[in-house]
Amino acid sequence: MLPLIIVGGVKTGIFTVTESAAVAVAYALLVGLLHRELSWDKIWQSLVSTAIATSGLLFILAMASIVAFALTIEQVPTKFADLLLGVSDNKLVILLMVNIMLLILGKFLEPISVMIVTMPILLKVADVIDMDLVQFGVMVTLNVVIGMVTPPVGVCLFVVCAISGQSLGAVSREVVPMFFICIALLAAIALIPAVTLWLPNFMTPLP
Repeated sequence: MLPLIIVGGVKTGIFTVTESAAVAVAYALLVGLLHRELSWDKIWQSLVSTAIATSGLLFILAMASIVAFALTIEQVPTKFADLLLGVSDNKLVILLMVNIMLLILGKFLEPISVMIVTMPILLKVADVIDMDLVQFGVMVTLNVVIGMVTPPVGVCLFVVCAISGQSLGAVSREVVPMFFICIALLAAIALIPAVTLWLPNFMTPLP
């Protein structure tokens, strides 16, 4: 029932992602107590392990926010955008450089920080290369999602490590095949507008 509560509740709009987690925890707690599989000692151990895992992730996010602040103060994204437009006027070259930049930033910063820092500048780049903003937004989003599973600061990697008890190296090795699949998908999204635009165009046909 837990996947049904989490996924079904969010998809049907009954509650938000955060609320679904709280409801799922309450459900698991209730079932554990009713089946007499949970003791107060086990509940306390669960709370402690959750606090340790969460504090580690929050520390990573806090450090990422500091880096994002430093990059913004030093105007690194602005300078990089100017460099992009100064190196070449070829759309493919600019797209390649934008994606490389986002993948690198995604390795060290959490997604919201990347978007806050880069989007005001990258929107100008999208306008210069005449790229649809829906397609551009999906491309940026996939870049930062890939960053969440890429060392050294892949937030999702640390979540999996904390839950599974496996080392970062072991989890990273299992991610490698999916990483290359995501890179191939990213290339398709960046180069083929129809991959992302067919549904919006179908839903909002031109008059």
